[in-house]
Amino acid sequence: MVLARAIRRWEAVNLLVASGGRSGLNAAIDHRPRMVVVEAPLSDMGGEAFVGALREKAMPAGTPIVVVAHEGTPTERARFIWAGATAYLARPLHQDELDRTMG
Repeated sequence: MVLARAIRRWEAVNLLVASGGRSGLNAAIDHRPRMVVVEAPLSDMGGEAFVGALREKAMPAGTPIVVVAHEGTPTERARFIWAGATAYLARPLHQDELDRTMG
């Protein structure tokens, strides 16, 4: 929810929050957002699987998918980028970094 509060700072953003990967995937299919921010790990599916499913089922190639994760290793970053994420941010997350990535 910290991430959701950080994103709500922008007035032009309509924020849709999902409780897990499957509900997030269904929401993306139903609403076709212009950007997805994924807070990994997810409670009900692997983060890379979620990003891959988003690309396959819901998000055109040019739609940004930003992953925010705890691990922050180069290997994890590479796995998410390979799965289809356009950006990867490691915790602790700083507001200015989020602003630059989403700007």
